[in-house]
Amino acid sequence: MVVGGYADDHKPFNKVEIIDLSNQNLTCSPVPDFPYAEYGSVGTYINNRALVCGGFNIDEDIYYSDCYSYEDNVSNHFFYTMVLLALQISPFYSRTGFLSNLP
Repeated sequence: MVVGGYADDHKPFNKVEIIDLSNQNLTCSPVPDFPYAEYGSVGTYINNRALVCGGFNIDEDIYYSDCYSYEDNVSNHFFYTMVLLALQISPFYSRTGFLSNLP
């Protein structure tokens, strides 16, 4: 899953794509846009869902600490899941830290 990034005009965006590196002919179902435009977020798959946290929007000078989860078989949108408790800014502008209240 690829979340956000920067367009050719250097504006952050909130598009999401699922990519299968082992099968380049696979076409995945469309995924809804992420709740905000950003880049540098971190993510993982946990409990059969994608979990994406943090990110940075250079145009608005905002570091995000929110986490959102996505399950394509449950609904077609991202759910606000939690906030990062201990924040750290990495060289790639992500915020990483300890997770709280993961259902």
